[in-house]
Amino acid sequence: MTQVTRQIYIEDLAKLQHSVVAMGEAATLAVKKSMEALLTGNNQLAEEVMQGDDLIDDMMVDIEDRGMLLIAKQQPIAHDLRIIATSFKLSTDLERIGDHAFDIAKIARDLSGEFAIDVYDTPRLGSCAVRMIEMAIEAYRTADIKLAEQVCRTDDEMMSCLPGHFISCPHPWAQNRV
Repeated sequence: MTQVTRQIYIEDLAKLQHSVVAMGEAATLAVKKSMEALLTGNNQLAEEVMQGDDLIDDMMVDIEDRGMLLIAKQQPIAHDLRIIATSFKLSTDLERIGDHAFDIAKIARDLSGEFAIDVYDTPRLGSCAVRMIEMAIEAYRTADIKLAEQVCRTDDEMMSCLPGHFISCPHPWAQNRV
């Protein structure tokens, strides 16, 4: 009987990890779509991202519920507990990324192609953000520490160009972001 219980636990832990990866993919797609909406003025795509934000929020709640249930039922230690704790942290960060995608989509909708935003290096920042999310999810999925460290280096690189980006952008919403 305990062998079966242990196997179910291992499967549930793997499902939790798969849910985090799926949430990462959903957040990545939301960022890609919101950036495309911003760069092309595609209001329909912006609305799609805004409507899809609740799905990402629901995924976070599901991951938290599953993790708490695993802790309550199995009292994991060491490696397994770190997997669950990491799933909590990642789901919170991914939910925030989904919220940022929502905000980008809202700006895209509000601007409606009002000015050529790609002049201000936005495509590069968007691509870098997407690449970072993809790398982080892959590092989590494969437990690749070197890839996780590379995400940190990419973050430093991206952060270094943000202040100049918003200062050079003439639109009023950008001036309040510095």
